Amino acid sequence: KSVTSFDWSRTNNSIIALSSADGTCSVWDIDTNTKIREFFAHDSQVLDICFHPVMENIVVTVGADGSMRLFDLKSSLETCEVIYETTQPLFRVNWNNIDHNYLCSVPTESNE
Repeated sequence: KSVTSFDWSRTNNSIIALSSADGTCSVWDIDTNTKIREFFAHDSQVLDICFHPVMENIVVTVGADGSMRLFDLKSSLETCEVIYETTQPLFRVNWNNIDHNYLCSVPTESNE
């Protein structure tokens, strides 16, 4: 698997999440070198993944399919909430550090 991005948990310093070019994401405990979860996130490359700043079970992903998706790691990962869609691939995503109700994503190409 080709890793496209990763993010450290902000609530547990031994947990990281990885996004991959094959459309999957995984969550690892680096202290035990154990894969905690793996899930299919997008129909194409997952370009970025980001943990919620305070809710340890929430991650958001963006992908080459132009969607931003929210996953709850404690629930069934067969479903997710698509929170934004565009026709352009979304390259990066991050939470606002002050108001955790806001996310920002950057498309791979933009004239704006």
